Amino acid sequence: MAATVWALLVLLGGAAYIGWRLHAYPGGWAYAFGDAYAVERRDLAMARRGVRELERAARRELSEAKGKVRGEENRYRERIRSAEQRLKELRNPGRGEQQQTLGELTLYQHVLRYRSEDIPLAGLKVRFESSRHKYGIKVTRPNGRAVVARFPGTRPEDAVRHFAIRIENAVADENDLLTRRKGLIADAETELTHARASTLSQEAAREALVRLTARQSADDRLPAARAELDAARGRWHAETGHLPRT
Repeated sequence: MAATVWALLVLLGGAAYIGWRLHAYPGGWAYAFGDAYAVERRDLAMARRGVRELERAARRELSEAKGKVRGEENRYRERIRSAEQRLKELRNPGRGEQQQTLGELTLYQHVLRYRSEDIPLAGLKVRFESSRHKYGIKVTRPNGRAVVARFPGTRPEDAVRHFAIRIENAVADENDLLTRRKGLIADAETELTHARASTLSQEAAREALVRLTARQSADDRLPAARAELDAARGRWHAETGHLPRT
């Protein structure tokens, strides 16, 4: 069975080759395969190869130049996007990443959520409270308004104390960030300005593409090769009455 399949594949391959040959060198079997027209076939093949090699080289050069332009444009846009995102996060940090939840309190990177309310961490005062095996965490805003989250006595005291300490540490980090945020925002604004102004790389890539296009347009090698191919096709047509493909 396998031998039969291989034999069929060989036959199909041979038929395809014969068909291609008759199409490439039209006029009949003698013109496509005969020794008498070997020189003519060689001239036509060489002319075709000369055109295709020059066309491939030109396309490759042009594709590479266009790819460099696209690459520089993408890098430019990505740098701007990154700078804009950084500035947005500094100006409007939102909650930030969730850190821990205990009872009605959920600690985020920049806020403490109590029930359905988000309380900014900056300037908060935090105090652990206990009475008769009941515990609480009192959180006081800078304006003096306070809330108290209560925990039943079944909750381990250490867990509540440690959570209160974690909130205090998060408040300290947020206070420290606020003292630096103004400078960080200024740096981010400067980076965004620089990113928007940094167009030299993409301009250079575009100029290189323009120069390449002009050079290819002025290059007479491809027109000369195409003229030679047309001449070879004309000679074949004169011999056979059939005009071969390019």
